[in-house]
Amino acid sequence: MKFSFALYTLIIVTVNSFAQKPRLDTQVLNKWPYLYAPSISNDGKYASYTIGKQPTANHTLVVQSTSGSWKKEYVNASEGLFTPDNKRFIYASKDTLFSVKLGSDTAIYLATIKSYKRPQRKKDAWLAYLLKNPQNELILVNLLSGEEKHYFAVADYFFDDTGKVLLLKSTNDETSSFNTNLKWVALQGNNEHIIWSSKSLPYNYRFDSKGSQLTFMTTETIDGRSTNSIWYYKNGNDKATIYANDRSTSIGSELSICSDPPEFSANGRYIFFNLQPVVETYTPKQNRVNVDIWSTEDLQLQSTQLLDPNVLNKYTAVINIDNNQIRQLENDDERILTHPYQLTGDFIVIEDKHSSDKFWLNKYRSYYYVSLKNGSKKLLKKGRLLSFSFSPKGNYLIYYDTNQHHYFSYNITNNQTTNISKGISTKLDNEYSDTPIFEGPVGVAGWITSDTSLLVYDNYDVWRLSPTKKRAPLNITNGYGQRNHIKLRLVYEEDTLEIASGDQSLLLTAFNTITKDNGFYVTSLAKQGTPKLLTTGPWMLYHSSSQLPRGLSQEMRPLKASNATCWLVQRQSATDAPNYYMTTNFKSFRALTALQPQKKYNWLTAELITWKQPNGKVSQGILYKPEDFTPDKQYPIIFNYYEKVSHSLHQYLQPGFTEGSINIPWFVSRGYLVFTPDINYTIGKPGASALKSVVSAAKYLVKFPWVNGSRMGIQGHSWGGYETNYIICHTNLFAAAASAAGLSDFVSGYGSLLLGSGESAQFLYETHQNRMAATLWQRPELYIDNSPIFKGNAVTTPLLIMHNKADAIVPWNQSVEFFTALRRLNKKAWMLQYDKSGHTVTGQNAADYTIRLTQFFDHYLKGVPAPMWMTKGVPASRKGDVMAFELDTTDF
Repeated sequence: MKFSFALYTLIIVTVNSFAQKPRLDTQVLNKWPYLYAPSISNDGKYASYTIGKQPTANHTLVVQSTSGSWKKEYVNASEGLFTPDNKRFIYASKDTLFSVKLGSDTAIYLATIKSYKRPQRKKDAWLAYLLKNPQNELILVNLLSGEEKHYFAVADYFFDDTGKVLLLKSTNDETSSFNTNLKWVALQGNNEHIIWSSKSLPYNYRFDSKGSQLTFMTTETIDGRSTNSIWYYKNGNDKATIYANDRSTSIGSELSICSDPPEFSANGRYIFFNLQPVVETYTPKQNRVNVDIWSTEDLQLQSTQLLDPNVLNKYTAVINIDNNQIRQLENDDERILTHPYQLTGDFIVIEDKHSSDKFWLNKYRSYYYVSLKNGSKKLLKKGRLLSFSFSPKGNYLIYYDTNQHHYFSYNITNNQTTNISKGISTKLDNEYSDTPIFEGPVGVAGWITSDTSLLVYDNYDVWRLSPTKKRAPLNITNGYGQRNHIKLRLVYEEDTLEIASGDQSLLLTAFNTITKDNGFYVTSLAKQGTPKLLTTGPWMLYHSSSQLPRGLSQEMRPLKASNATCWLVQRQSATDAPNYYMTTNFKSFRALTALQPQKKYNWLTAELITWKQPNGKVSQGILYKPEDFTPDKQYPIIFNYYEKVSHSLHQYLQPGFTEGSINIPWFVSRGYLVFTPDINYTIGKPGASALKSVVSAAKYLVKFPWVNGSRMGIQGHSWGGYETNYIICHTNLFAAAASAAGLSDFVSGYGSLLLGSGESAQFLYETHQNRMAATLWQRPELYIDNSPIFKGNAVTTPLLIMHNKADAIVPWNQSVEFFTALRRLNKKAWMLQYDKSGHTVTGQNAADYTIRLTQFFDHYLKGVPAPMWMTKGVPASRKGDVMAFELDTTDF
């Protein structure tokens, strides 16, 4: 007997109709609403945000009072902006610009437009919009005074970030000798004039941080060669002038200026840009053999060179604005470590790092201090240095020495180097680092005004250091984080070079590594003391990136009103969708939104599970149960893993199709338990580490009567796919396994190429995620022991593989090797390969994979008949025609 998957779904829905809430189905996944793009007025009395997929396939802009009931909704409108005087809200709906008086019911038509823009700073009063008319008229309006200015033939326009300047790109009449003009419009005063005119097209506009300087680029064809030029203008000058082009004497004939945007240094004294080798074009001669000649002396493998001959060969150069002097700063053996936005003085740091992919040559490096004024070069230190930071006034350079595990300060004036973290007894290295390559310290939070001190983190607390070491390191959070297992970080770190004045209070985000609770504290910058608790609880508010293992979400940083002591925050939990709240003190919160789409469906609960591995190591993971869970019933369970994920206990999981790792809400809603254990790694034994973590978790959970120990499955994607392949080669505990884009052979994988870059994969094995810490020839037994392919004969678990030919991360042949091995060994296995998909699947391919993955687990973990694609297969000739979702009930 055969029947369609549509009928199979209908039966499930019919059964669900007797339950209190329905399960998630494919129809709802594409219309699940969510919030984004929040904004707040300067006085904090109004907020705006957008609801995605509401109504279905559309979005809705919402503007509302933060303390009252006034609210307006506009379908498919743009994000909009509040005027600086807090009286109006301006938004666009399609090509129409509207103005709403806040608190009123009327939206006033302003204009039919092509676009509109305002300066980045919300305090700025200016708005510009380009009318949709033949004259290409632009209107510049002051939102406070109502003053208007009109400009014509405008092709594009740009504000600087400070709101001081509007740059207009306009076109003359076709009969004019010049085709394009750039006009500088000072928004304060009446200073406006054309600073540039040419037949060329300008692009890559960049202002300095003060809005007083501009750089941009043009491209011309000279002597049959495309030539890039960098132009410079300073407020007060008459015209922009060329500061560099491919014919500049300081740029060698073998190099040309890249089309990458030039950038000003933070202090506005220098312009940085990129150079690249000139690529000779030629016509292949007839009757010549096309051969790729590989050489061990090549800086890059032929596979990388063939993808793009320019992509990796770029060298930074700099223009000294004062004297228009150009210097090339990088070459094949030297790379800059301090970027333009970090530069507050006249120096940079470079390292003598080999520019090829021969990573093994870069273990021992030299670091140099280079003057941008005269090019002088001084050795700073040898070894491996990280976390470079120039002080706001440019007096000090801070760096972290990975050999000594301390921060050092280099005094630029007297050339003295000082260990400024000596005396700190806690660990400054990031404890989340678990790969052979050291990932660095937790990090620098920022500087205090006037170069007096800086703030750095250990793993739990905040320290104040003196760049001169005149004062001993001060733990301003008094060890509170360490004692209570709470990682404390500044909420507003790294916004600017100077984060605070010396007597300021600091808002901290807090993450409890034991309970996974999240909240806020406040502490004094001036003295040591216990931070004051504001709020904390079983939810997710905001995390700094260093509070969580890599790859986990930070969520939304609190959004402060510019002229009021109030903030817009986002809060979520596993059972509550992300919603917006207002607070004036981070103690009490007023809900602005109540988006809870999950309440209509059989959702999930999340529970933190703690257990011990056989070696005594304490492990944690998240157990997801259906909302209608009852302990007197047995449930099938799927284990899903990657590295460490328990920190996301309170994260709201968006339902959707499975694109790589299983979509947890989908499977839990359909009656599965899902457990996500942390993997605790031992260097050189990644496979065994995953095996111990997952198997010990399974053996712990199977003791509960509501876990069906005979119907346990595992699933992982990418690195998790590898872990799945390894686990089923070393245990028969699981009834079904699904691996997506996973490795199977460390030996062949070590010598393979990454499709996306053409690079060798060796660095991934020796120093990164694969955690071998040795070459194949140094420890061949480790590579063999960690390769599932060599243990394929031990597999007893049915396996569903998904891997695509276009995967640029994990070579497709890794799964082909494993599948053909299992086929040769007469094991149960299936492999799905989706055209037009890479490392993951999206769209219709994801919908298809979700159906097949669900059918696979339903068969082995629920006893549902297998679909025809599993029992009969699909001939290649019927690909894209026969889906074979029908269930084969021959043996039922």
